[in-house]
Amino acid sequence: MLNSVSFGQKMGIYDKANVDAPQANTRKDAPMANHPRYEEPKKKHTALKVIAGLVAAAAATVGAIAIGSKMGWLSPDKIKKIIPNKLLNAEKLASLKEPVKNGLAAVEKFGNNVAERVNGAYDSVINFGKGLFKRGAEAAEEASTAA
Repeated sequence: MLNSVSFGQKMGIYDKANVDAPQANTRKDAPMANHPRYEEPKKKHTALKVIAGLVAAAAATVGAIAIGSKMGWLSPDKIKKIIPNKLLNAEKLASLKEPVKNGLAAVEKFGNNVAERVNGAYDSVINFGKGLFKRGAEAAEEASTAA
């Protein structure tokens, strides 16, 4: 039969029992290979990513339409040069010619409108900045004449 009582301290083997000593299962340096560290799952923010992607795609589309309208890429003459003659003269597509032409005209009008508004906003920002510099120069002049 085994006795679980330790006589080491009574026999003078230990001066004082080391109560603060870490035990074998509590040591930090012994990694547990079979138990990976638990980490909180990261939030994916999927809805925000979808919304941001849609906004970016819409902005890129509107920008492309505005640039295409300003450069004249959406004019019917340019598009006729791109589309093959077989497709332009197809009998089955004859009923679609007018709606497509009207749609392209509307897209071109929308692009020109966007481009004009962007140019107007750009001009107003530039004029606002110039006005700030003029006010700053006038204030500096007044300060130098008052001194």
